[in-house]
Amino acid sequence: MRKKNPNKEKTKIAMVSSIRPATNYSAYLIEALQRCYPKRLDVLIYTSREKKNLQAPLKNIKLVWDKNILYLFQILKQTAKDRPKIVHLQHEVNMFGGLATAAIFPLLPILLKLMRVKVVTTIHAVVCQKKIDEEFIETFFRSKRGFLLLPIKLFFSLLYRMTGIFSDKIIVHTEGLKTILVRDYHLEKDKIVIMPHGVPDKVETDRTYQPSAKWFENISQRKFILTYGYLHKRKGIEVLLDAFKFLPKKLPVILVVAGGTLQKDYEQRLKRMIKELKIEKNVVFTGFVKEKDLRWFLEKCQFVLLPAQYSISASGPLAQTISQYKPVIASDIGVFSEEIKGGVDGLLAKNSPLSWAKQIERLMSDKKLSQKIVTNLRKKHQQRKWAKIAGRTNSLYQSILEK
Repeated sequence: MRKKNPNKEKTKIAMVSSIRPATNYSAYLIEALQRCYPKRLDVLIYTSREKKNLQAPLKNIKLVWDKNILYLFQILKQTAKDRPKIVHLQHEVNMFGGLATAAIFPLLPILLKLMRVKVVTTIHAVVCQKKIDEEFIETFFRSKRGFLLLPIKLFFSLLYRMTGIFSDKIIVHTEGLKTILVRDYHLEKDKIVIMPHGVPDKVETDRTYQPSAKWFENISQRKFILTYGYLHKRKGIEVLLDAFKFLPKKLPVILVVAGGTLQKDYEQRLKRMIKELKIEKNVVFTGFVKEKDLRWFLEKCQFVLLPAQYSISASGPLAQTISQYKPVIASDIGVFSEEIKGGVDGLLAKNSPLSWAKQIERLMSDKKLSQKIVTNLRKKHQQRKWAKIAGRTNSLYQSILEK
């Protein structure tokens, strides 16, 4: 029988997550929940003890946990103090620190359940068991040790299985991610909810704004295509550089690689490739860029490239690209192949330089195709606005409380 709240008190929700940078998934979701449901929800934010988090334009920010194994007890202590009805955990492997903190994460929903708190967990990345091979370990764990295969597979099995058992609901962003959790990790199908990744409102670029960085002079008067996000081996930038070998010489292609680096050796490797391919004049590395600069890039670029080697989670850069109605070419794998319908709201490329070159040339030369993609991105944007995702999230909260 459903329980009703006669006093119509606000439901207290504790969101456990990082909230930076400004384009952070949880920051967008929390802002929409607080804005759209101020009379129904009291959303508390349990985030890391970094003072810069207080600068976020959100209400009820609490600096609760450190990025070490103590985070578990710090969150439980704050939960006991605030007594929220639901604790919503945002799960990313490295959010609380390294592998040790990730390994003990399943204890959090277990202990919260013992405190009689409802638990919702959003699992952002789901790794298929077949994808865990030596290349995967080298890419994500920077190790070539083959004996890590079994421990890493066991790690993910325990992580997903235990989190799934002790959460009231699991949220993932696509049907494919749900399929993996059910098939590979034996989670209950009915417990998993598909909630698409939200897309922020379109932000109009200040027409008078001009970036002050050194790279601005190199591209301000030139047509360019863009790839962005932290530099990491999983980003697959190499395939874009190799694609230059197959692009017509007459095609004016300037590739801007925007974002800071998570792997210095990977950045150096890319720069060596550029010299070997003799395309120094065709590629610009910007390093870390401010939010205003990113908006400028998205406004001015011809289209965006997302050449990921792995697609195991919804893409924040893809959401930002959709919000600015920019055509996109992405890797024909994983979540990208679910989110993008080739030739309709973007293009998909195989993991080969020739495939990427063909799709780049196609999008640069076919204006009708580009406009068709933009039109369909506008429609997708309307379906994915954060206010709509907040509405679905609120409905999920209410359904859990009514049981």
